[in-house]
Order: sequence, then structure tokens, then C-alpha cells
Amino acid sequence: MTPEFWAAAWPYLAAVTGLIGGAWAAVRRLAPVVRRVVHLVDDLAGEPARPGVEARPGVMERLAELEKRTAELKHNGGGSIKDAVHRMDARLTEISGRLRAVERHTCPPDRAG
Repeated sequence: MTPEFWAAAWPYLAAVTGLIGGAWAAVRRLAPVVRRVVHLVDDLAGEPARPGVEARPGVMERLAELEKRTAELKHNGGGSIKDAVHRMDARLTEISGRLRAVERHTCPPDRAG
């Protein structure tokens, strides 16, 4: 290879080196962003169990579980938590009324609460 060859080729070599350096800099700057996007996708889709690591459900599985739990807070004809709370409240109101009636008939007027 003659000096004339190198004189003509050095701009091309410099351009290729610059392109490689620019690509490397771009990869280094984009790697954290790509890593965050991969973590986001893993969180959305969930991850299967691996040795030593439990499975993590995805967003849709978590949402389905949340819907099951909140269904207990709606009336459904007697079997939900909300229905049980309403039944206990009605019973407590009834028992309180009975207790007041008993107190009125058994306690002297000066000690009635």
C-alpha cells in the first residue's frame, strides 16, 4: 500500500471510526432507557418463576384479583361482606332498642342513662 493510497483513504477511515464511535456513544446513552422499557414490559406481562425467584403476576392478573376482592364489597343477595355488615348493623340497632326498653322498665328514673 502506497502513501498515495493512505492519503486518499484516511478520510474514509476517519469517517468509519467516527461512525463507530458515534454508534457506541448512542448505545451507551440508550442502554438505560432500553433497560427501563424492558423492566416496564416485564412488569406489565409478569414473569414466570425461576429457580430462587417467585413468579410475578402481570397487570391483567393483578387486575382480575382486584376485581374478585372488590366484588365482596357489593350486595349480592346475602353472601358478601357488605351484606354481612348491614345484617350486623341491623341486629345491633335492634339489640340497642331492646336494651333501652329494658333499662326504662328496670332502672329508677334518676339512674337511667
